[in-house]
Amino acid sequence: MNDYVIMSIKDIQNLTSISDNIDVEILSPFLYNAQEMYIRPVCGDALMDAIIVDAETGGTTYETLIENYIFYPLAYATWFSSAPFIAYKTMRKGLVTQSSDNSQNLTTEEMSIYLGRIESTMTFYLRKLRTYLNENKASYPLYCNDDDITPSNSSSIFLGFN
Repeated sequence: MNDYVIMSIKDIQNLTSISDNIDVEILSPFLYNAQEMYIRPVCGDALMDAIIVDAETGGTTYETLIENYIFYPLAYATWFSSAPFIAYKTMRKGLVTQSSDNSQNLTTEEMSIYLGRIESTMTFYLRKLRTYLNENKASYPLYCNDDDITPSNSSSIFLGFN
């Protein structure tokens, strides 16, 4: 399994309001997960694998797709996935809240509103990505959306009857 991610934490910080002083190690696992959970299902395995190989080897075949249509949903998906965990840390003594003298954690209601706004933005950009891919199928022959798959009406199971 290739765990290469097509954007950096710095890219995410440039596209969102995630602070520059956040620990990169906190966001990194969420970046990979967001790529796999939100971007791969839209692009499909074949196209996503090609994008990753191309990006990993310094290619520019998918540069427009990545920079204009994947970066934004990936950034917001990473933020959405990581936001609940940024204030908390799992330690030997259990789950603890991180805080400082100059800040205060959100209430559950505030967190729900906050996550809702991030999710809404992420969903917007995921729709934009899907629309772009559907409208440009000829440019991305490895792209296959769910509408392209038609179920077969015949069964290939032998039931033992003649």
